[in-house]
Amino acid sequence: MIFTEEQREIQALVHAFAEKEIRPLSRKYDELGEFPMELYKKACRMQLNCLDLPEKYGGTGVSKVTSCLIREELSWGDAGFSLSLGANGLGFKPLLIAGSEAQRRHFADVLLNDGFTAFAITEPDAGSDAGSMKTTARRVGDEYILNGHKCFITNGGLADVYTVLASTDKSKGAKGLTMFIVDRDTPGLSVGKHENKMGIRLSNTADVIFHDVKVPAANIIGGEGKGFRIAMETLNQGRAGTCSSAVGLMRAAFEYAMK
Repeated sequence: MIFTEEQREIQALVHAFAEKEIRPLSRKYDELGEFPMELYKKACRMQLNCLDLPEKYGGTGVSKVTSCLIREELSWGDAGFSLSLGANGLGFKPLLIAGSEAQRRHFADVLLNDGFTAFAITEPDAGSDAGSMKTTARRVGDEYILNGHKCFITNGGLADVYTVLASTDKSKGAKGLTMFIVDRDTPGLSVGKHENKMGIRLSNTADVIFHDVKVPAANIIGGEGKGFRIAMETLNQGRAGTCSSAVGLMRAAFEYAMK
């Protein structure tokens, strides 16, 4: 593929950021297993914290190809740091797919104020088998009450707002899943253990627990029973970014081996 001059300039700019800002801090925070917040604020000033945020909501509105170039360079700097930024996009994608204007602007406000989002699907007994999901959402009047336990959630301990998949009808399996917006400060929501991972350690990975968490019906994304389709489309849209991150990581490994 032949890239435009603008894309090459953006690529060079992000590469310089990765080389001068990310790499000098990477080893320290990798050993600590912590996320570097000051570095994140610098990335936010460059609008790298959510490449999926459209221009109309305050984002850069970069193309998918440009976004992949940026993710590659960030991962060349540090895969964990890049993943945390990318996870913001994963949390926002369900809104782009099926969210209302108000819901999209709520998430955009979080990101434009240097916040984090997270996409909460995986559970101890339900990963690829979404039909086995145990997190439930029971309707009571104009609210839903969520109960359940999510695990391995990227940005789980950092997020200000989550997109959460829960079952509103267990009898329907995957067709009974619904996606909700849940704010971090909602009573009953808590963050569990932080995973002490073997690699990609700058990225926060944690359990998120829901105990009688009350969520307004207006926080449903796309309608009841539409959650599985939205979740799968979200993951499909994220695959190119994940692959570009892998390319950046492989480039870094190759260069290190050559030296």
